[in-house]
Amino acid sequence: MARVCKNANIRLYGCGLKYLIMIPTGKEFTTYLDGIFKDKRHRYYDETVEHAVNMGIHVDGDPPTKLLEEKRPNEAEEIRAYRLEVYKPITKAVSRKVISILGRIFNERRFSVIIPDVPNKKIKEDNGLREYLKVGYPQYRTLLNYIKTVFIKQNVGDPNGVIVVAPTFESIEKDDTEFLDPLPVYYEAARILDFIEDDYFVIDITKHTEKNRKYAHRKDKTVDKVMIIDTEFIRIYTRDLNDTRLFWEFRHNFGRPFVFRTGGITAEDMTPYAYESFIAGVLPHWDKAVALSSDLDAMITLYMYPEKWEVETVCSVCSGSRQVDSMVYSGTGSAVEKVKCNHCKGTGRMTRSPFNIHTVSSDALRPEANLPLPPMGYVQKDVEIPRWVDEKLASEIEAGLNAINMDIVNKTGENQSGISKAIDRQELDSFLQTYSDHIFDYVIPNIVRFTVLWRYWLPKLVNDKEAREYVPEINKPTRFDIVSANFLIDEMKTAKEAGLDPSIIKAMQIDIIEKMFTGAEKEKVKTAIIIDSYAGRNSEDLSVLRGNNVITAEEWFIKENLPMLLFVAEENDPKFNDKPILEKRDIVRDLGKAEYAKQKPVLIPVEPIE
Repeated sequence: MARVCKNANIRLYGCGLKYLIMIPTGKEFTTYLDGIFKDKRHRYYDETVEHAVNMGIHVDGDPPTKLLEEKRPNEAEEIRAYRLEVYKPITKAVSRKVISILGRIFNERRFSVIIPDVPNKKIKEDNGLREYLKVGYPQYRTLLNYIKTVFIKQNVGDPNGVIVVAPTFESIEKDDTEFLDPLPVYYEAARILDFIEDDYFVIDITKHTEKNRKYAHRKDKTVDKVMIIDTEFIRIYTRDLNDTRLFWEFRHNFGRPFVFRTGGITAEDMTPYAYESFIAGVLPHWDKAVALSSDLDAMITLYMYPEKWEVETVCSVCSGSRQVDSMVYSGTGSAVEKVKCNHCKGTGRMTRSPFNIHTVSSDALRPEANLPLPPMGYVQKDVEIPRWVDEKLASEIEAGLNAINMDIVNKTGENQSGISKAIDRQELDSFLQTYSDHIFDYVIPNIVRFTVLWRYWLPKLVNDKEAREYVPEINKPTRFDIVSANFLIDEMKTAKEAGLDPSIIKAMQIDIIEKMFTGAEKEKVKTAIIIDSYAGRNSEDLSVLRGNNVITAEEWFIKENLPMLLFVAEENDPKFNDKPILEKRDIVRDLGKAEYAKQKPVLIPVEPIE
């Protein structure tokens, strides 16, 4: 099905906004392809590459060349060179924390992805679509693991890059009765030369020598191999000098390219659209933080190694006259002439140190003034300036987090009102919900759809219409486990002080248990809270209820002995924790009533004394 050729009658391609049907042997397509190999690019190419470069400073720790090379006012060249040499990517660790938080939307207690299986009627060795994506995904083990560990970072760093879901070219060449193993392959924005979504993508697949392709500007680098993926074909074209040829082609006939852009926030209102990263709001603040960090590095070094000054002394050779006698010989004899003193280089003054020192001429001192003792010292600088720069740097990083509603992560435990923290948490959940929608409504369906097409459409196990029906059924998360247990405890404390309903406090207690415990211990503690009818009430309320006989003696006994009763229930039935919560409640209450009956004193009638 695939072949290598030098010439072929193939159809397609468009450029710009107009979709054209062309014959590659015709002049229009030849002209278009020549432009692609030179410098013709889609409408927003420069903007998308620049955005990837800007995000790469913080997401990948790429060198912030433009930010650092800009010379500061009154900055010496050696200081600028030092800043460039010692720079470290301070915002990379913060962005990793943001990416880690985005990955928490994949808490499997909060969502479900139901992948329909494709019945295998021809090849018994196939493990099924569900098993392929959830257990046997090559390289990544599972599809969700790929998204958490690879895709999120690529997406926030370069929203205009693309994901090509395809098997290797070598596996495509095999017999079509074999199941293929398609995987997502990422191409950065700098490699996306032209495209119309759902129609075609032109991708640079040249093996460039630079380490980071994001920094290869389109006019500075030569493209010598491109891959064009359209609704019917994959084709690779190569160019050697002025000779362009079709190197490889394969007809997939899916009806659309198996490519999708990683996506983000729409930044332009004209197709083909340019995207900004979901965390692009950090850029203004984190760019400032990078510049301040560079300045602070140089500043701290200068404070650690301050400039020295020293009062000059009279040159011991010329005695301050700046000249010495020198014997000059000629044909008629010799004579003594005055020449510049080499010892003081004609200044008449000397310093004692060979290092770079600011010298102060003793001639400049007032006659009535005494020479300082000792006649040397260090230039004093305001020590508050580095402290101010450090505080400003930290505030810019915090402002960047605030811009994407993640400032609450660094504020856990600080003194602030419960209302403001609740608002921050709402905004954070809103941001995470937006990103969750992007993953579950766009990314996963696209990957699964193209996986089905490659895995089952080519071997003719399903047709194109059937393949579209295998998009997974997804119950998206609506809550996110982001904040720490300490934050939840602080929230619950505020809720109690505000006098909120005990049922709300009880729900907050369950959230804390989910965060602090795991496994059987978590289930045991959570069960105790759920089956306790009076959980969430404070001690004063309980005392009042007990005094007014609202809580019976039997109920009070069960409440006070819940841990012991749960232990007995587990001892009696090893499968106790696997039972439904209502059944567990009834078992514990029955045990409590029986135990209470044993504790209650029995009144024995006494016969009267005669």
